[in-house]
Amino acid sequence: MLRIILNDGQTLLNDPSIGWNLNSIDAIKETLNDTGRYDLYTKENGWQCLSANDIKTLQKV
Repeated sequence: MLRIILNDGQTLLNDPSIGWNLNSIDAIKETLNDTGRYDLYTKENGWQCLSANDIKTLQKV
């Protein structure tokens, strides 16, 4: 599982066992570089489109 920390201080969990979430920091960074966005699925909020500018850091949990 990965933790995504946004520039506004919000923390989101990236769980690859649900939705189509990617399972590595490198894969997320590659997607952000290629498309400028990452679509994250969470049980609480459903799909969220995160832009590369929204994300402060990615951490392994």
